[in-house]
Amino acid sequence: MVSDSALLDTNIIVDYLNSVPEGREEFERYGNPCISIVTWMEVLVGVPPHLAAATREFLNALNIVALDDAVAERAVALRQRHKMKLPE
Repeated sequence: MVSDSALLDTNIIVDYLNSVPEGREEFERYGNPCISIVTWMEVLVGVPPHLAAATREFLNALNIVALDDAVAERAVALRQRHKMKLPE
């Protein structure tokens, strides 16, 4: 079943790009996958130089959510409610 949209985390994008079945399945569940600008940066940092252009093109075709104060405040509230720590 394909849902409309979701904000996907870095691990889903990396798994999708590496053809990990679970990552591909999760990515393909959404007709309108979105990523944050943080995910965009994290993925590109880990890409080998020979794959950088293709990866950048793939990422830029997704809806990229910019961070602003409202997004940051919502992230804080969700992390506090679900007791989620920021990655180190």
